[in-house]
Amino acid sequence: MSGRLAGRAALVTGAAKGIGAAVMELFAEEGAQVLGFDREPHERGVAGEVTDLEALRAAVAEAERRFGGLHAVVACAGVIGAGTAESVEPDEWRRVLDVNLTGTYLTAKAAIPALRRAGGGALVTVASAAGITAWTDQAAYDASKGGVVNLTRSMALDFAADGIRVNCLVPAFVTTPMSSGFSDEAQKARIRDLIPLGRFSRPREIAYGALFLASEDASFATGSTLVLDGGYLAR
Repeated sequence: MSGRLAGRAALVTGAAKGIGAAVMELFAEEGAQVLGFDREPHERGVAGEVTDLEALRAAVAEAERRFGGLHAVVACAGVIGAGTAESVEPDEWRRVLDVNLTGTYLTAKAAIPALRRAGGGALVTVASAAGITAWTDQAAYDASKGGVVNLTRSMALDFAADGIRVNCLVPAFVTTPMSSGFSDEAQKARIRDLIPLGRFSRPREIAYGALFLASEDASFATGSTLVLDGGYLAR
């Protein structure tokens, strides 16, 4: 391996499975010291909710204690939810927004001081193609991921002077536990027909996008969205 993150320390939220687990594995292979954060117990990490600022601050402090600093953060934690603006219940709306959008904000709030103390670094948010184009019957999810895209741009402007690069990863149709609701083969076939490359993506493929954005290969990238969707948004 090239060791593109050698000598660097990273914190990954949503680390127990899916994209977050793939990011943890790839970052470690590329030489990073990695601490995971997830509500579920997992290796190489601490447990907590991304809606809990103090738990996130404790995880950041633990990363600094273990590794001597923090240089990269990847905010992978997320949930999905169904419903239109008419049908979705307020509690469900709040659940999706709290994890996807507020959780990203709280992760940044906890991590930015540590990135500043390290002399700068990279914050990678994870949105979705649903944050750029709307999906039917997913009002809360669409709103939350659209918010992540623009929050990323805002943070990129606010923290550029600190040497902190903030970029957004935009995946679509990833084979993860969160997408397990696509269990009907006919539904899967309809979705594949929308993807020019003709298949769902793998978490490892998305993790390579996070690696690029967190590494010095992306040293001049901030406020950007890196779309990894098999061509879906090109239609």
